[in-house]
Amino acid sequence: MRITAATSLLAALLCTTSALAAATVDSIRTTDVFAWPLTAPAPLPFAKVSYSWPSLNATVDSYTAPAVRSDETVRVGVHRADDWVGVAASGANFGATKNPALRLFVDSEGNVWHVGFSTAAVKASEGSLAVEIVPLHQGPQVAFDKPIVVNQQGEPEAKEPEKSFLQKYWWAIGLFILVQVVMGGGDSK
Repeated sequence: MRITAATSLLAALLCTTSALAAATVDSIRTTDVFAWPLTAPAPLPFAKVSYSWPSLNATVDSYTAPAVRSDETVRVGVHRADDWVGVAASGANFGATKNPALRLFVDSEGNVWHVGFSTAAVKASEGSLAVEIVPLHQGPQVAFDKPIVVNQQGEPEAKEPEKSFLQKYWWAIGLFILVQVVMGGGDSK
């Protein structure tokens, strides 16, 4: 009996430990980023990025800058659920004097839902693609006491007119008179 109880306790501890380890292990994900010049019929491979979720560490597996004119517009993005998601950038951003940077915006499950692209001047030690993984955050929520009512011109409705002193404090004046009547009814002997 003791061996069976000890064995089942050990098995339970091992299951709990392995489940906890599996929950804390990062999953490695890979996404392909494309550059699609307006003059090209199809997108061209731009970068292959691997990133760990949820620790958000990213590495560039491959990077190929597109050969485009500086006055050409280039779309940079990913294919997501049979849709193209990305941004447009100037072809001048892909020149040798620029250091491109990708921002991969990921949702709460670690899937890429949008791509950002920017550049900076090349420093002596740089010259390759930089990648940043940006998780989705809940934005600030507005708390309203009551909705603002507007008229047809889009202006707020007229404010209620200010009440007079008598309209505001009629109850206090009435209470004062009632107390005076009840308390002041004694004999004058």
